[in-house]
Amino acid sequence: HYKPALSRQRALSILGDEAARGRIDGELVALLAANIEAVERDSARLETGFDLGELLLAPFPDLS
Repeated sequence: HYKPALSRQRALSILGDEAARGRIDGELVALLAANIEAVERDSARLETGFDLGELLLAPFPDLS
């Protein structure tokens, strides 16, 4: 990487600001923020060679 990663809080803050300005989908940002731990967990699993097929067969979280 050419520069250090942003903290989770800072990245979500930037996305929230962009959504508030109408530049990106606010509902999608809210969905990401509500599920960020699962997204980061699954991302880390994929980096270590996790089988994507296993991930796709896992139960889908209830988003209601």
